[in-house]
Amino acid sequence: MKLEKPAPASADPGNGTVPRRVQSLSRVIPVETVVSSEDRGWRGLEASRYRYATEGFYLPGFAGHAVVIHLGPAAELVQREGGRLHKALVRRGDVSVVPAGLESEWWWEGGREVDRLHTYLDPAVFRQVAAEAGAEPERVEVLNSVAIRDLLLEQTGMALLEELVVGGLANRLYVQSLTQVLAVHLLRRHSSLGRGHSRRLDPGRAGRLSEASLRSATDYVGDNLSGDLSLSGMAAAANLSPYHFARAFKRSTGLSPHQYVLRRRMERAKELLVDTELQVGEVAKRVGFASPSHFSQQFRRVIGTTPSDLR
Repeated sequence: MKLEKPAPASADPGNGTVPRRVQSLSRVIPVETVVSSEDRGWRGLEASRYRYATEGFYLPGFAGHAVVIHLGPAAELVQREGGRLHKALVRRGDVSVVPAGLESEWWWEGGREVDRLHTYLDPAVFRQVAAEAGAEPERVEVLNSVAIRDLLLEQTGMALLEELVVGGLANRLYVQSLTQVLAVHLLRRHSSLGRGHSRRLDPGRAGRLSEASLRSATDYVGDNLSGDLSLSGMAAAANLSPYHFARAFKRSTGLSPHQYVLRRRMERAKELLVDTELQVGEVAKRVGFASPSHFSQQFRRVIGTTPSDLR
């Protein structure tokens, strides 16, 4: 087969620039959308069942990590990415994993019609799972795979497809749990970390924040000492849930988020009291206390003296 790069189809912006990452295959080639999660209110994951017939197409890269499950009869498939060719006979239930942003080209023998379930995982969800596992999210990559057998990915995809077709009680909650299963499995079995191409998790850092997440959280605290700092705000800065963030933060620093914020506020208050002529009430406001008396009480408990005595 002579492989020539197909026209970029609808993904080409038409101005010579690099095409933007696409949200789904329907933005690349004409497809029949059998069912889709669009407008379902799902968070962190999209899913669509497509039928289409095409000999080949260029993919500028998906915005999310794609997990694609083959639903139809066996078909010959060729993928080219980064100068490498991947050829396979794709059978029903086979899975392909396409990392977000991967530019590639795809061919189906004879342009036959194929039936595929596409799921797209938000990279932010994957990074959050990696961070909660104690990895450095920016160092973990999802790896490209073509026409492999992976029972868990297949079962998860089929469960999502059933939700698309019939739904059920607590639909969004169920989809959220499936999204987490998908993200964790990609991390464990389809990432540079899971396949051993990157350094393994450091047992000493298990359950702790990554360096980047810890820095984001502490920078957030430092930038907002005068405001109403909350656990949810700190967790959002680290891209984690409040529950996981609180546990990981304490393991990383030895302090609970509340204790850390209080200590940072008292350290800043000491600097203002020593280096400026600000009144105690003004210092209290600048470190997030509405009441000077409450500030003085906390200052004495943490520092061991009163604000006035420090001067």
